[in-house]
Amino acid sequence: MLAWERALTRALATVRLNGITSKILLFAVFATLLPAFGTGWLSYRNNSQTLTENVAQQLDGLASHAAQNLDLWLRERRYEVRVISSSYEVSENLSILRRGAGGPAGDRARGRLRNYLESVWKRFPDYGGIAMLDPSGAVVASSGAVPTVSDLGKEWVESIRGTEPVVESPRRPASATPIVRVTQAVATPEGEPLGFLAVEVELRGLY
Repeated sequence: MLAWERALTRALATVRLNGITSKILLFAVFATLLPAFGTGWLSYRNNSQTLTENVAQQLDGLASHAAQNLDLWLRERRYEVRVISSSYEVSENLSILRRGAGGPAGDRARGRLRNYLESVWKRFPDYGGIAMLDPSGAVVASSGAVPTVSDLGKEWVESIRGTEPVVESPRRPASATPIVRVTQAVATPEGEPLGFLAVEVELRGLY
């Protein structure tokens, strides 16, 4: 007699079900329940695997949708910055400052740049700040009474030399909405650098 049979016989004897009729009845119950249990276990495993696959597919779909939205958002911000930087107010007044105009002429150029930036800033509520920078990356005019856009580092000045806007990695100032800076180089028709337009965009709804 096998070990499991001996154990079952002892258990049946304990509960006084060791008669032939009782054994046959008990084995019939086991024979009925075991296939049902096995079928239920297989169904559970299959359903669990299907559920896992469905969740994975939904997460992939959400990630793809989020990536598409972010890509569209970035393309829109790049386009805006290109349009803003192409204004005559930008190139003309940066040219005046580049020629080293000081005194009243330099003050007027900075004032006109500041007025232009403030008018743009008011039309775009997601812009945390806008600034014009000289070819070295130093701020020469900005929106608002207090500049929110910092000077560009030397490495960024070198990387932004081109016709396409450069998007920096997002950052989160203390107790503030995350922001990303989009910077566009401004140059003369001959390609001489005049400076940069930098826009800090708040990432509302994306973080």
